[in-house]
Amino acid sequence: MTMPGNQQAYQKFMDQGNSAAWEKNWDQAARFFQLALEEMPAQPAALTSLGLAFFELQDFDKALEFYTQAVKAAPNDPAPYDKIGRIQEQNGRIAEAVKSWLAAADLYLKNRDLERAIEHWNRATALDPENLTAYTKLAMVHEKIGNKTDAVRAFLACASLMQRSGDAMKALQVTEYARQMAPESAEVTNALNMIKSNQLLPKPTGKPTTGKLKPAERKKELEKNLGINKEEV
Repeated sequence: MTMPGNQQAYQKFMDQGNSAAWEKNWDQAARFFQLALEEMPAQPAALTSLGLAFFELQDFDKALEFYTQAVKAAPNDPAPYDKIGRIQEQNGRIAEAVKSWLAAADLYLKNRDLERAIEHWNRATALDPENLTAYTKLAMVHEKIGNKTDAVRAFLACASLMQRSGDAMKALQVTEYARQMAPESAEVTNALNMIKSNQLLPKPTGKPTTGKLKPAERKKELEKNLGINKEEV
């Protein structure tokens, strides 16, 4: 019997688990990943793999247990937050799921995976259409990468939420900023007129932004603009 900490045994069990997972034999995969974890406790790869096996087996309590451990073992990896959010959403724990999507988005941004970051902010707004944090980050990132239409839509969502929270001045400032970005936009002009006449802007719907970059643009925009850091957003 191998002792805990045996790297060779750990890798053998992980390989066997991955082979079983490839065949979608999730029961067997879970057994191998558990053996790997016994050899090398708290290894992020084993924890996330075991979480995935239980997720696929629809044993969501166990999946959540191992993904939560994976977050502690590898706090800069967004993947466990992704699955945690899915489980929380499925269980009706909406506020917790939104927090998980936001955490995943911030980590994807930190890792320069811009499209996945936008995807997860969109998931947050789909569950919570009044989440100012998510709209603010969507607005700033879309502006950074030149997605003017999506940036304007997100800024107007921010303005609506600010206005409805009682901060009409801030809502006006944000909408004026959007007009500088898109002076031709009838939607922005209409929003400005509504704010100035004390009419409430429409509530945000949580409709997703695109988050797509053309292949030729992706590398250039990442290099040029992803001097974005956590403090900026």
